[in-house]
Amino acid sequence: MTRPRGKGDGAHAGPALSFEIDGCGTLSLLGADERTESYVRSQMNPCVPSAAPAPPDVVLEAVEESAPRTFADVQNPAGDAIVTASDGEGFYLVRDGLSCKLPDSFRDRPARFSADPGFPVERIFGPVVRPVLQISALDRDSVVLHSASVVVDGAGVIVAGWSETGKTETALALIERGAVFLSDKWTVVRPDGTIAVFPISVGVRRWVLPYLPRLRSSLPAAARAQFMVAGMLSAAARPARLLSTRGRVADLAQTALERATMLADRAALSPTQVREAYDQRPATSWSAELRVVAHLTTVSDTRIEAKPADPAWAARRLARSAAFERRATFELYERRRFAFPDSQAPSLEDVVHAEERLLERAFANALVLDVRAPFPTDPRPVAEAIARFL
Repeated sequence: MTRPRGKGDGAHAGPALSFEIDGCGTLSLLGADERTESYVRSQMNPCVPSAAPAPPDVVLEAVEESAPRTFADVQNPAGDAIVTASDGEGFYLVRDGLSCKLPDSFRDRPARFSADPGFPVERIFGPVVRPVLQISALDRDSVVLHSASVVVDGAGVIVAGWSETGKTETALALIERGAVFLSDKWTVVRPDGTIAVFPISVGVRRWVLPYLPRLRSSLPAAARAQFMVAGMLSAAARPARLLSTRGRVADLAQTALERATMLADRAALSPTQVREAYDQRPATSWSAELRVVAHLTTVSDTRIEAKPADPAWAARRLARSAAFERRATFELYERRRFAFPDSQAPSLEDVVHAEERLLERAFANALVLDVRAPFPTDPRPVAEAIARFL
């Protein structure tokens, strides 16, 4: 298989940009066109390019090849809609006739992603680039924890747990009570006992807005319009669900409508936008001393309770939760191990054990809670259960 030469989109290649995440690492963007630069800037909010950047941990660059590259070994989709390939020396992700060379290991420093001009960077940023940047925190004895976080009277509060346990909703309910937003989905846990923002958008679901009146009244216009469309789509889908008999075409149309509703039902706000929505100064510090870790456990009944928990137990569970969230990265490197079966590389277990050890140390000086609640649910009683310990 021969890869076509890189096809640019006609936009100019911008200057080098470096985004530093305190306690985690630095991402450098080289030779990007305007579209890619704009996308990466949005993904790195609230971090801004640094005037005196540290050496990069992750490099994302556009590279124009002088000649077509021949792939001698192609790994076609294996139930994952991904194509990878090797030219005998490097390992590549292939998309729409363009390719991006991946680092030899997710522990390489710097981890260099070299893409053809025009390669859709958004296809790899979330599944691969961001997790590799998170893993780079281990070089600083830090952990990027799968969690949301807020600041209450100067104390950092982490809300962590498995996916779909209500982390974002609980954190927003704490903010409704007066907490300051810090981070969503991922939080940097640093070796000095502090936590900090990790740049990623905040996913706000439409169903939770009735419980969050302050946020509901101050949503950005784009999010408000999106939720309006979601409401109309949901209303349109409801009558079709009531039909007892439908043909195949109607079923396909219903499925498409429900998928569109699901996508519209969650709006992405930047960390800066969340602070602005709550009239919190965006420039306020994006870090705090860790005081409380609220580990959410989803239960099948309606009772909500919070009680102190073993830090080591929480560290083990949360290290596994983070690994599962990064599974696309680890699976991609399993493909590389197929292409280069004699290569030696760190494994998922290496990362899990390193993060577990560091988390246990970080949690030792914090109050760890096991918060048991159903999901989805009104997040205000969950936030209240946590607030009793603050």
